[in-house]
Amino acid sequence: MDHHVHVDLKLVTLKGEPLTISYADDLAEFFFRTNVSYRYDEWAKADAHRDRITAGDVSAINQTMAARSSAKHWTKFTDSDADLDCLLGLSRDWDLFEMSDAAWREHDVETRLGDTFEATMGPYRGAAVVTKVLHIKRPALIPVCDSIVANVLGTSLSDSADWKSTRDFVVHLRRQGQANLEGLRTIQGQLAGAGFDRTLVRILDSVLWTFGLSDGPYAVFRVWLERVYG
Repeated sequence: MDHHVHVDLKLVTLKGEPLTISYADDLAEFFFRTNVSYRYDEWAKADAHRDRITAGDVSAINQTMAARSSAKHWTKFTDSDADLDCLLGLSRDWDLFEMSDAAWREHDVETRLGDTFEATMGPYRGAAVVTKVLHIKRPALIPVCDSIVANVLGTSLSDSADWKSTRDFVVHLRRQGQANLEGLRTIQGQLAGAGFDRTLVRILDSVLWTFGLSDGPYAVFRVWLERVYG
């Protein structure tokens, strides 16, 4: 990997000590080069139904994001061709990290995100699967909040319909992205140079997920980085 700059991310956890993720740029590139979820990112990029949830979205998260979400739990959305009011209330131009605090308050984005999670979460639709679907709809605004990402930042998101905890976690993630915006933009530029067009939200999500694994090839790669550069 021929990088000009190594990027470290400094994060505040919800419980525990502050966290530094070293060589986040290499972790991100390794993830996007090797993980099957590249097909998920391509699906999100090509999605033609930004304001409603389709059966194809559910298939996509199951086939490319290791979700195990039965289609029958989504029929209240997928059987309808109507747009969702909660998604219509989330501008496609909003970026979770780059949006200014003034604009965030003006548009009451925190409340709108809460409304979206409340409308879409329910039995068998917990934070992990719902945010995987919603990221497809708003890839610059809504991160994938699975258990590994949550654990890295010192919390847990259960499979219940606890939309408030999901909203609060996304707000915390916004603060971490804002604090590391320069580094994340650097990684985004390096990834674009390697042929991967990814949003800042997706980049941070991928780094946290890769860093949080305790075994497997991603963990081995992280240990290798630490030995070579540490």
